[in-house]
Parts: sequence; structure tokens; C-alpha cells
Amino acid sequence: MKRLRNTLNIFIILIILSLVLAGCAGSEGEEAREIYISSETGVEAPLVIPAEYKDKVNPLADDPTAIASGNEAYVALCSQCHGEDGRGQGPDAAGLKPPPADFTDQEQMQENTDGYLFWRISDGGDFDPYNSLMTAWGTLLSEQEIWEIISYLRTLP
Repeated sequence: MKRLRNTLNIFIILIILSLVLAGCAGSEGEEAREIYISSETGVEAPLVIPAEYKDKVNPLADDPTAIASGNEAYVALCSQCHGEDGRGQGPDAAGLKPPPADFTDQEQMQENTDGYLFWRISDGGDFDPYNSLMTAWGTLLSEQEIWEIISYLRTLP
């Protein structure tokens, strides 16, 4: 009898666990949800990457010409805040809250998908959870130019 009760308890726990996990899976909507952890504050917040960017993959990855063009664009457009070395310590970075991203943080850069980087460069940072002064370059740069910058960013040490 005791063995039957233990088996029943385990079965009930497994059913509850299955229901909880099924609820956490959610449904696929127009936007994919991930977790954003601020490198500056350590605060965790839900991150919604718009569906139009979520699955983008850099068509120019590892292309030497794209990397060279991306380097030129980065120096001209991004280095004032992110620094020429990509560490987020450019001449205009002082006092920015949150501070510019450090593109040499290899762990963070591996977590940043191509789609995420394209989104952030294109749409900037004037929205939750970022609320930064990151410029929205999507109206000024072509898709190719954004991919070239991303190709360059992926080469930073």
C-alpha cells in the first residue's frame, strides 16, 4: 500500500511538472521572447526581439570585403561612443547611461545573434529595456551596410 502511494505521489508530481513546463513554453506569436540581462546593472528583463529581425542571419559573415567596409563604417559612425577598439569607451561615452556596449565581451557577443545585432543597429536604443541614446541607423544605412558593420564587430577580439 505504501509503495502504491509513493508511486501515485511521483505520478502526480510528474503531471504537475509537465503542466508547468507546458505553460512555460508559451505559444509562438509575432514576437520571440528572450531574457535581457543588463551588463551594467545585472537586472533581468524580458526581451522581445521583433519577428522581422529574430531569425536574420548575416549573409556577409566572414567576407573580407564586408569586414573592411564594416570597419570603415564603424570608425565613422560608431567609434565615438563604442570606441575604436569596441570596448564601449569612446570619447562620447562618458556619462552615458546605460554605457555603450562592449563588443569585445566575447561571452556577450556569442549570445548576441545576428538578428539581435541587426535589430539594435537598425532600431537603436530608445525603448525598454535599453532606454539608451543608441542611434537608430536603419533609416540611414542599407541592409548591406548594417551587415558589414556586424561582420566587422564579429572580428573584434
